[in-house]
Amino acid sequence: MKSSSHGRFTSAISTPSRPTLNLIFIVMLLIPAAFTFAAPGVSIREIFGGHVTSAARSTPNKSVVIKAAAPATLDPAPQTLPYVEDFSSLAHSSTAYPAGWQGSQIGAGLSAGASGTFKTIEPASDLGLTANGSASSTAGAIHNYNGKIGALSTGSADPSIGLAVDTTGHTGVMITFDVMTIRNPYNGTTNTRINEVDLQYRICASLPCSGAFASASITPGIYQNNTTAQTSGTAPQKSETKMIELPGAAANQANVQLRWVQRDVSGGGSRPSFALDNVSVIGLTGC
Repeated sequence: MKSSSHGRFTSAISTPSRPTLNLIFIVMLLIPAAFTFAAPGVSIREIFGGHVTSAARSTPNKSVVIKAAAPATLDPAPQTLPYVEDFSSLAHSSTAYPAGWQGSQIGAGLSAGASGTFKTIEPASDLGLTANGSASSTAGAIHNYNGKIGALSTGSADPSIGLAVDTTGHTGVMITFDVMTIRNPYNGTTNTRINEVDLQYRICASLPCSGAFASASITPGIYQNNTTAQTSGTAPQKSETKMIELPGAAANQANVQLRWVQRDVSGGGSRPSFALDNVSVIGLTGC
């Protein structure tokens, strides 16, 4: 930069002010201190509250892995067998899940919405229970359908309903439940969706539970909606009772997570919602 008074060149580099120098000095002290005291596997997001991608830093005595923290999801308390839930004590206005139950969103970003396949990936985030649900409810969510709990998927939401059970000391674990349609916007023209429900499971060896789910049925897919329109009220439509013996891997386990998921089968337009009622889980004990 050229001086206007003396015709000489002056430096374009300015000296930082004292407050700026103090701030830089403090940050330089904090960064190594954070890594020194962080436990192995701690994420830099947990230290500074920001978002970073995976990285690693090693010291002579230990290795500290820096990774993006996974979304937090709740692991409901496993319910002992025999287990029965008919949701009769769940008020229509309630937003609290019964013990052992939890709703979750499957997938995030571009994979957050409903798809043509049953997703088996672990939950991306928890979903609360939406009160006062009915066939007129159009939001993608877990709905309280007045004595029933159900899920409605959309192009940007794919909710699942989960239940955790403790099968310790039990073999031949059998689950029985009623599955039904609540909202069915089928009109034969603009709304022609046929969707399907499946029951999945996974074993939780430790908490927090992680890993993919698998279908509890030999052939995934246990229920589909029909073509009878229903867009008001909470009456069950096409209610069917299902009885499924869980795979042998689910026997004698302290924590088995079950979840009901859905997929698009055919058609287009708005999607139907599904609901559960009269859920029971039993198993054989002794010899």
